[in-house]
Amino acid sequence: LVICRDMGNGEFEIDPVNTIPRWKQYTWLFSDKTGIIYGMNNLSTLDFLQYDSTLVLIDTLPFNAYTNCMTRIPGKEEIWIGTDNGIFKLDPVKRLLDTLPWLEFLSGIVINGIVPENENKIWISTNQGIYFLEPRTEKYRQFDLSNGIGSMTFNPNAFLRRRNGEIWFASHDGTTVIPPGIQFKEVPLRQIHFTKILVN
Repeated sequence: LVICRDMGNGEFEIDPVNTIPRWKQYTWLFSDKTGIIYGMNNLSTLDFLQYDSTLVLIDTLPFNAYTNCMTRIPGKEEIWIGTDNGIFKLDPVKRLLDTLPWLEFLSGIVINGIVPENENKIWISTNQGIYFLEPRTEKYRQFDLSNGIGSMTFNPNAFLRRRNGEIWFASHDGTTVIPPGIQFKEVPLRQIHFTKILVN
């Protein structure tokens, strides 16, 4: 693990971190406004790190999943972790990991990207298309090739939300762009009535 420090004059200084054991091989690093750094270790732990001239390991939790993405949910004190086995929720204050029961249907699905529009509109890219989640109502919608998305399998950590509100998810087949503020309409099922049956 090394730290790249901006010297402010167009140059950068590389600072090897010797305070973390070499066997801590992080596959994902994430930081938030609290200054805590979350390191996903390939030995199946979630480490809580703090940096102030030296990097210090302050806590660790067992975590048996491979992490593809981490996102803080707006307006909530929680971080969602996208893994090769669905979504997990981290309470960074209490330092507790948990599942989201209403998202059990995602167990076994690879989560490659999590992009919140706000606390109640969250888009995720997976190896089975794109999902739109509404935590307040605990409802979801799945989008696949029949809905016009470009691929069913998206790339890990290949997503962004642009300043104009567009959400992009990238795959080997191209990029799917979701316009901002998209509205869904419920289309009633058509009723079929048989008026006559002829048997030959």
